[in-house]
Amino acid sequence: IRDSTKDMSGFDIAKRILEQNPDQQIIFTTSWDPNTFSRGLRTISLDIDKHPVLQKPFMFSQLLGLLKPVKSK
Repeated sequence: IRDSTKDMSGFDIAKRILEQNPDQQIIFTTSWDPNTFSRGLRTISLDIDKHPVLQKPFMFSQLLGLLKPVKSK
């Protein structure tokens, strides 16, 4: 799968992951302007409330605060 994603954007890869596993937790990290990044998420129909975005630079504790435990089936 790595070779097939070589030239894909992070948005496209996230969309592909969520198509295969809709419950997958994704946390985006970016140095983009927040409004520009939000528009990018909307172009692939991702909900910014469901998939948080950390603006770089960020503290590791911020990332840890977003992680959720895996739900057992």
